[in-house]
Amino acid sequence: MWEYAVIVKNSNEQIISYILSSSKIFVSKLGGVATLNREDEFSHVVIGVDEKHKDKMQTFLSKCITRAICSFFKSDYLDKHLNIKIADKIGLLAFKKALINFDKETDYYIVSKNLVFENNLYLESFYDFRLKKLRDKWGELIDLANENKEYLISSDAFMDLLKFLIDNIDIAEEEIDIVEDDDGYRIFSGNEENSFEGLSNEGLVSSVIEISPQKINLYCKKENSATQLLKQIYEQRVNLKFKAQNEMINIIKL
Repeated sequence: MWEYAVIVKNSNEQIISYILSSSKIFVSKLGGVATLNREDEFSHVVIGVDEKHKDKMQTFLSKCITRAICSFFKSDYLDKHLNIKIADKIGLLAFKKALINFDKETDYYIVSKNLVFENNLYLESFYDFRLKKLRDKWGELIDLANENKEYLISSDAFMDLLKFLIDNIDIAEEEIDIVEDDDGYRIFSGNEENSFEGLSNEGLVSSVIEISPQKINLYCKKENSATQLLKQIYEQRVNLKFKAQNEMINIIKL
C-alpha cells in the first residue's frame, strides 16, 4: 500500500474540500481510500492505494495540487496585491479571473517541476519556500497593472487589456452551449468537468473564462451585464440567441 498525505491549514477550507473531493473520485476508481483527519491547526488529506497504482496516483496528485496552487493561492495573491479600482464589479471579477488563467501553462510547469513525492506535503510551506519564482512571476504582471491603474480607469483601456488577456489564454474547449433557465445559467460541454448549472451572472463569467472555449452558443431571455461582457471580450466567438421560456426547455432537453 502506498500512502501519502497533503497537509493544509484549516483556514484554507476551500482547498481542503477541493483536494479531498477530487481525490475521493479518482481513488475510488483505483480501489483505494481518501480520508480527512483534522487537528488543531491542520487538516490531513490522506490517500492510500495499492503500490501498483502509485505512479497513477502521483500523476493525479501533481495535477490536483498544481491546480489548487494556481487557482486558490493565485486568487488570494491577487486579492492582496492587485490595486485597481474598477466600478464595474463583474468586469473586475473577469479581470482577476483572466489574470489567474493567463499563462497558466507556465505556472503549472513551475509548480510541477518543484513537486517531489518523497515526504508528506505541507502545502503552505511548499508554496512559501519552494515557489518564490512563481510568486515573482505573478508579481511582475500585477505590478505592471498597478503602475498603469490610472490609465486603466478608462473603460476602453481596461476592456482592451481584458480582451488581450482573454485572447492569450489557451483554448481548452472547442464549443460550449450556455442556456438560461429559472435557476440561472447552465453550461453544456463535451467535457463533464466543464458542465455547470445554477450559475449566477458572476458565476457564468468566471466559469466561461476558466473553460476558455473557442465557440460560445449563448441562449438567453434578454441581455444583462454578464452577457454583454461576454460579447465584448469574446467578440466573434459568441453566438447570441434570444429564446422564450418554452424554447429554453427544448434546448435543455436536447
